[in-house]
Amino acid sequence: MGVPQNVFLGFNGKKTITVLSGLSFPISFLSIIRKEAEKTWGDRMQTRSKINGQLKEFDFVNGGMSVVQEKPMKKRLNRLDTLRGLRKEAN
Repeated sequence: MGVPQNVFLGFNGKKTITVLSGLSFPISFLSIIRKEAEKTWGDRMQTRSKINGQLKEFDFVNGGMSVVQEKPMKKRLNRLDTLRGLRKEAN
């Protein structure tokens, strides 16, 4: 990725040690990542504009497409409301 400014090589009977220090900033690698990110972003924007164009074809306001009405969900009572309901039933 980067180019080392200092290289130390240590040779021993059983082990070899290599130390790199002062690596330069990996500009070429980051520019590759940037190009890929820009390409992906451009692809997503094209897909987004295509979808928006397709949605504009539908006329939601004037009944060009039917809207499904969902049944309202029954509200779940909390404990206090449940006790109040039981109290009313008892009276």
